[in-house]
Amino acid sequence: METLEEIKEKIGLADSIERLKIGLIYSYLYKTISTKALAKKMEVPVPIATAFKKELVKAGWMKRESFYYLTPLAKSYVMNELGYKGVAIDLYKLLLEDESSKQVFLEKVKTSLLPVFEKRPVSKRELDQAHATLETVIKRVALLLADPLIFSKKIAFVGDDDLVSIFLSKALVELGYEGNSTLYVYDIDTDLLMYIKENESLKVMINVVEQDFRVPFEIIENQMDVIFTDPPYTPEGIITFIHSGEKLLKNKGKMYVSFNHKTPEVQGFIQNEINRRGFNFIEVVPDFNQYLGGSIIGNVSNLYVIQKIDSIHLIHSSESLYTRSLKKDEDSRRLGFHTLYDLRGCRKELLTDVEIVGNKMRYMSQRFKLNVVEKEFHQFKPYGVSGVMVLQESHFTIHTWPEHGYIAIDLFVCEEMIDEQEFLRELQKIFEPTSCEMKKVYRES
Repeated sequence: METLEEIKEKIGLADSIERLKIGLIYSYLYKTISTKALAKKMEVPVPIATAFKKELVKAGWMKRESFYYLTPLAKSYVMNELGYKGVAIDLYKLLLEDESSKQVFLEKVKTSLLPVFEKRPVSKRELDQAHATLETVIKRVALLLADPLIFSKKIAFVGDDDLVSIFLSKALVELGYEGNSTLYVYDIDTDLLMYIKENESLKVMINVVEQDFRVPFEIIENQMDVIFTDPPYTPEGIITFIHSGEKLLKNKGKMYVSFNHKTPEVQGFIQNEINRRGFNFIEVVPDFNQYLGGSIIGNVSNLYVIQKIDSIHLIHSSESLYTRSLKKDEDSRRLGFHTLYDLRGCRKELLTDVEIVGNKMRYMSQRFKLNVVEKEFHQFKPYGVSGVMVLQESHFTIHTWPEHGYIAIDLFVCEEMIDEQEFLRELQKIFEPTSCEMKKVYRES
């Protein structure tokens, strides 16, 4: 770790040290990966990846002959510290590279676990339990396995009547993982916890903790890298489960939270509370979760990915979570709400022509009653479009990269005047992305 910390300082990387760990892992998996390809995997500029390789050489972690490759010292770090000892490298590479191979692998795990899921405890309505479909469980595990740092991360499930922990445990065993147990489940349901222990893998055991999240509890704080939670339907339940996960989560750790579509007022309240607790929204996947018997929420909910961040200026509420008013603070100096949408995997032909892009932006402005004062769209050569709509409320902008199937959209308004989830759904309909990210920034004086 000290070596990577030193390299991080020398190359001027402002981001998390996880970027460097990912760089090591891909160098381990692919042995002779090019600098350009490595930069893409690390999500850093090529000069940073180049400097990273050079510093690894100086540290004795990498050698350069006709190509760069890791030394035994670096390989030992990846295997022992990043959890890759015993992992079937070729198989895991297939999961990262090929969607069909990933599905075949997960279907194999699913088949072996069908008896476990068929006999799981009946959902308890008094605990707002509604079992997710097995297909949803598979999608959740696929998300976790897509992180190359999965084998070294501590993962906690704050409530797990869907048995995602068992499925993930089995998947890790099938991949050959040999590390210490890193999976935890916190739940009030003792029948569920007992069932998880009865069906866990002896090779990847699951630590279970009986916990009622409505009362204070003693835990070792800030230890988890990832939290997965599908809380009760109520706003209070959602915030309470997030608060419990927050206590467990390391700084810059990620939390996957599922909850159904809310009214704009309630959605705004939940998002504001999440932001006040030091989280950024980094992705939202509408209608990600499907349920069996969850009619109260229409058998579907969205998946939100939030990340715990450092903040110099965080405002903490002194009011009860359960009685907090939705009224605005009279002393608030909040000036606007800036939402950033990243759409990836869009069809090139939808992003290339200025007239097509302009029409879609005009549609969105009309659909959501944005008051346009001025607008300007520009066609770049050979391709790409940028557009700006000046609003009475602030601005609405778009920039397209057809060659990458990528769109960056900004919406800056003075008041929380739109339903952000509906806004995202419309963007998905008209630009047809394969994935979306939504980030929200509160602009304050």
